[in-house]
Amino acid sequence: VTVSVLYWSVSKQTAAMFRNTLSRLGLHATPALLVQTGKIVSFNRQKGFGFVEEGEGDAKKSHFVHYTALNVEGGYKAVDVGTVVEFDVAPDERNPDRTRAVNVCAPGGQPLPTPERRESTGGFRGRGGGDRGGFRG
Repeated sequence: VTVSVLYWSVSKQTAAMFRNTLSRLGLHATPALLVQTGKIVSFNRQKGFGFVEEGEGDAKKSHFVHYTALNVEGGYKAVDVGTVVEFDVAPDERNPDRTRAVNVCAPGGQPLPTPERRESTGGFRGRGGGDRGGFRG
């Protein structure tokens, strides 16, 4: 029997106790329910996605993370590179061979801190000077 249980992120110790209790009852929890710990290795704020990496050395795994999966304190959903996070792993709907991080939060299930908004460096605002060519009559 497989048990589907929804819960917010918990510590690895709590997840292990949960698995042990289920196995004693003859039940099985799907791996997607188990909390992972990792570090954000990239996040594009303009596009709203990045990657989180778990594990060390040869055992490293990378998971896609979308801004909608972030549990952030404020309304601006982004995360800084290098932030340590907890997350659940789920199959990616678009590519079944890959995984995505869901329920991404700070360690202990706490919301991630709201990152500072950075000014845009692209576009034409604030850039000026120089000869842009054009008609010279």
